Amino acid sequence: MKILADINISVKVAAGLKAIGLDAVRVDAFLPANATDAKIAALALEQKACILTRDQDFPALLAITNAVAPSIINLRHSRTDSEFLVCSWRP
Repeated sequence: MKILADINISVKVAAGLKAIGLDAVRVDAFLPANATDAKIAALALEQKACILTRDQDFPALLAITNAVAPSIINLRHSRTDSEFLVCSWRP
């Protein structure tokens, strides 16, 4: 699974996911930090990646446009330490 981490995902989380073997990269490796959600979604489609985010903008964008892709992982957790979040991904 290729993961495109939104700008609101910590650099440490993206690096930690990559360290455990996931194909994870942050949006700002390809686009400016202020890129619109629509541009990020288009990039995810182009890259065949899933968007990892902490906000509700992407699910709303998909609903409004009746899109079925890209897939969204909405990281909603009260703990924000990167080690905990990365360890949660391990099988």
